[in-house]
Amino acid sequence: MNRSYDKRMLLAAAAALITSYFLIRNFSVGPSESLLSFFDGTYLNAESNPFLIILLLLPSTLFLYLWGDFFKSDFESMCVYIFTRTKNRTKWLMKKVLILFSYWLAFYLMYAVSMFVLLAIKNKNFFFLIKEVPMLLWIVLWNVLMMFPILLLENLLSIKIAPVKCVSIVILLHLISVSLLIMSPNALLFILPSAQAVYQWHFSVLPNFTILYSVFYFLLIITVELGIGTVQLKRIDLL
Repeated sequence: MNRSYDKRMLLAAAAALITSYFLIRNFSVGPSESLLSFFDGTYLNAESNPFLIILLLLPSTLFLYLWGDFFKSDFESMCVYIFTRTKNRTKWLMKKVLILFSYWLAFYLMYAVSMFVLLAIKNKNFFFLIKEVPMLLWIVLWNVLMMFPILLLENLLSIKIAPVKCVSIVILLHLISVSLLIMSPNALLFILPSAQAVYQWHFSVLPNFTILYSVFYFLLIITVELGIGTVQLKRIDLL
């Protein structure tokens, strides 16, 4: 792993740990309820405390900021080597996507582990929370799937647009999506990316809003993004 991104991962992990501490200290409703509800979207509604929503969005938003130039960094250091060789471009893209996904997955797992450990320490009982681990891991993977298309879009945009602008655009769109979802969830449930992440809604809101629908939704978005990214790279001669 690149040392620069190791440092960024530590910073993101520290933000996740601090967020977990404040969430558990101020909004805990019970050990098992807290462990799952902070990841499955239970608190995402119009009656939620605004400070809570900000805390919930903080770690992932920071990650989007820190990794907004992950693709762009190669353009600055390896542009001639990669992008003058057409056969290497798709391979480069797939490799970068896999590495980016591994960083994102590792970050979310650290976030979940910090939440688990702090809850266990607060309640002085690790074994009580053990039964929730399988469901927690599944919800963590669900959140990783939900956010990755946003992270991928941000990095694909950075190929043509300055990373700072990409981060601003993507984060703004994400916050708008979450805000619209809070104000009118049912009307926009099937089209907003943020709606797919609220795991509990797949069992309690609309009958056709299923896990399978959301899986296909995000796989379709990722496929389209990769297709557009591949075409974009093939049109680059030299930056």
